[in-house]
Amino acid sequence: MRNSGAHHCPASKFLNENPVTNGNFDEHHISLPINVFITGDLAFMSTLLGKENMSTAWCPWCMLSKAQWGQRNHEPGEIWTIDRIIEIRNRVEQQQLLEIPENIKGCTKKPLFDSVPIEKYIVPVLHSLIGVGNALVNAVFEFVDERIERLPEELIISRNNMNMAKINLEDTTEDYNNWLQNDGILLTECMIEKSNIIQQLKTHNEDGSFVISGVEKRNMNARKTELNTTAKQLQILKKKKSQRVEGLKRILRAMNEAAKETEKSIGKVE
Repeated sequence: MRNSGAHHCPASKFLNENPVTNGNFDEHHISLPINVFITGDLAFMSTLLGKENMSTAWCPWCMLSKAQWGQRNHEPGEIWTIDRIIEIRNRVEQQQLLEIPENIKGCTKKPLFDSVPIEKYIVPVLHSLIGVGNALVNAVFEFVDERIERLPEELIISRNNMNMAKINLEDTTEDYNNWLQNDGILLTECMIEKSNIIQQLKTHNEDGSFVISGVEKRNMNARKTELNTTAKQLQILKKKKSQRVEGLKRILRAMNEAAKETEKSIGKVE
């Protein structure tokens, strides 16, 4: 901050009344320490921490899984640190740690930012309020079903199951879309690079000789094999996620038809 010497400047007045004790300054400039905080939805924060697509399965702040934090009165989990996440990924890369869920605890990559400690990641208040609001709305609907419309228990259960199926489908679809925007792009890049390598391997000079040398050919074939392996794994994962979404859509359609039949059987649909 430049000190212009203007006595009527609000900032100058504030600094005169509140001397800086933990910053560096001279007669022309003032350097103040800054605390950086990060907030956003859980998917965003998990991505920054190297836990891409893991926000619904692992806590961003501690090492508990959804099954563990979902228990009432559970013991607090061990708090994450940036260094601990990096250590796990380093051990995986060095083949010192088997890359399975119970070992990596959602840490699929190294953090995108390593300068902001995890305790500076702030709970997204807006999303918390939305969750509370949804709970209140659901409570109102339950009251209407049970006290005003007096619906049979069979129909209430059917509607509740449909609501849960819709939420499950929305979450699964979001996870699939997130995958397409991240690993899906990686799959496309692998296929493009592989295609370019194949084209280069086939390219000849006018005299019929190959453009690339023998060493280059070996290196490119090795790279092509690596790309094949990566692409195959990504294609399998993409197929599983896509099939999961389509399967949930079929289940939801079947439940919707069953609910209509239930309503007809109790005279709710003319």
